[in-house]
Amino acid sequence: MSDPVDDKQPAAGGVVLVVEDDEAIKGVVTRSLAHHGYTVIEARSAPDAFDTLDSATVDVLVVDIHLSGPLTGLDLLRQLPVRAPHARAIIVTAFASKDTAIEALRLGAFDYLEKPFRVPDLVAKVGAALEDLRAELDRGALAEKHNALFETIAGIVWFATDGGRFKRINRSGAALLGYQPEQLLEQAHEVLLPSETTDPAVHWAFKERRTGSRATRGQRVEVRTASGATKLFDVYSSGVRVPGLAPNIAASRSLGTVGFAVDVTEQVRERAAAEAERVRLELELRQSELAAATGRVVRGVAHEINNPLAYIGANLRFLQEQLADLAARSPGAPVAELVDVVRETAGGADRIRDLVADLALFSRSDPEPRAAVHIGDVLEPALKIAANEIRHRARVIREIDDVPPVQGSASRLGQVFLHVIMNAAEAIPPGHADQNVIRVRTSSAPSGDVVVEVIDTGEGMPPEVCARVFEPFFTTKPQGYGTGLGLSLCHAIVTSHGGTIVVDSAVGRGTTVRVTLPRATATPASIVAPVPALPAAGARRGRILIVDDEEVIGTALRRLLASEHDVIATTAGAQALELLRQGERFDVILCDLMMPNMNGLELGAELELSYPDQAKGLVFITGGTLAAPIAADEPLGCVPRVAKPFDIPALRTLIRSLVG
Repeated sequence: MSDPVDDKQPAAGGVVLVVEDDEAIKGVVTRSLAHHGYTVIEARSAPDAFDTLDSATVDVLVVDIHLSGPLTGLDLLRQLPVRAPHARAIIVTAFASKDTAIEALRLGAFDYLEKPFRVPDLVAKVGAALEDLRAELDRGALAEKHNALFETIAGIVWFATDGGRFKRINRSGAALLGYQPEQLLEQAHEVLLPSETTDPAVHWAFKERRTGSRATRGQRVEVRTASGATKLFDVYSSGVRVPGLAPNIAASRSLGTVGFAVDVTEQVRERAAAEAERVRLELELRQSELAAATGRVVRGVAHEINNPLAYIGANLRFLQEQLADLAARSPGAPVAELVDVVRETAGGADRIRDLVADLALFSRSDPEPRAAVHIGDVLEPALKIAANEIRHRARVIREIDDVPPVQGSASRLGQVFLHVIMNAAEAIPPGHADQNVIRVRTSSAPSGDVVVEVIDTGEGMPPEVCARVFEPFFTTKPQGYGTGLGLSLCHAIVTSHGGTIVVDSAVGRGTTVRVTLPRATATPASIVAPVPALPAAGARRGRILIVDDEEVIGTALRRLLASEHDVIATTAGAQALELLRQGERFDVILCDLMMPNMNGLELGAELELSYPDQAKGLVFITGGTLAAPIAADEPLGCVPRVAKPFDIPALRTLIRSLVG
């Protein structure tokens, strides 16, 4: 043994246990290792070494193979995996044999040193043993980090055999599915798939053999959780192979599949919600455009109908009164049948008037302000419009109870119920009206909400159709007979009112559509202004000015009102102003809102400015559909209005109240 000190060896650190029964050798080894920066602990025998290992952390052992006592260095080696599993052992002996060296290495010795040895060789071997230990500890720490990452990564990471059986799966991934990893080990991948999964690409994603760009990338898979629910994952997987001697994949050996799956359930749900919102907005836009176009047509037609209806109604009323007067003055005059003819004609005109009013209600496209609405005031017009479609198919049973008003838009709700009632009619084949019923029922829910049910005895729908009735563009009608937008728009309208709409149907049992709407918090305003009481007999005769660009309307009104008042009719606002400039004064000015050159609002503004006393008797006449609404807080917003065709008794009462 020589060179006890080598100043060129760098200090290495670490704890070295020297197990040697020869005091001289032990002293040299201890001093040499201490000089190189090691912490050295000494032991004379294996039992002494065991005591040290039980109480201290040792990095490297330098062990003489022949020790005093019954236990040898090899016996000490046999205990190291239990007492110091990470320590490195260097065996030292003066009686070297090949078998002894092999046995020592088999028992886990790091290296072997023969006596006599050079101290630099010993120091070098101890340094190598310490570096090996540190490398192993670094690898262990890295493995722990990798394992921690594997177990906690946000997704499912797995390794499966060629047959698709899980050999390892991370804990966080298993937890996503409601499992412990142990529950999935050795299970076939099908345990995670719904039983109806038949797509080969889905199964292949768990048994992928290809690598590189040809491997599975982003395969969408529906995965079944432990609870039976399903989630959506995007799967990325690749084959794992051991290279063979030949430089091609055929010569390599497959170890299985490694895969990673990302939970995209919420992402898909959010995208679906965004798409549904986009479709909803598109539907609203289409509905708005369709309603606007339809509304323009309906309002235009209604205006053209209302104008002639105005003078037809006025003339019929005048004719009725004249015939009644003739019958009173000449009891024998043959006027009874003429009275009946006029009454029947007036009834027909009233039906046209009501139909136009109902169409105007349902064709509104402007954002009508929400207000308290009596549901019966919406259902009755809808039933009247649908009457022709219903009459050959079913009887209508009205169970429209007196329920609280709802908060909403009368026109929008009218569109909903008209569509639902028309659907009920179309579900019943024509020809057996006496055998079928459409029942319209209203009631109050325990919560105070208002419930409207439309129940038909039609053909009904199977569950798969019933489940999709509110989907946009879904229709069972032949091409060209339906857009599939009706019920989806109804659903959107009802939902926007804070309500719900549900469909209950079965083949052969008919269909029930149930609409629930929140009750209003305010009392609905009266649709028709209260009619002032008739004045006492002997009321004074007033002066009335009629301003309407259709001369025939002015003529009809003048003829009708002449028995009570002095009436002048003009066809332009400029003519009316000229009469006022000439000193004419009137108790009432009946002025059409829609006129060329100067409309009713412009004439009203001029009256407010130049003839405020005359503005007090201003009454607007409107076709009821084309004139823009005037808010109560706007100029002229409080001016009374009468709609064409006229309600003659109400018009007369209004005029009497203004004449005084």
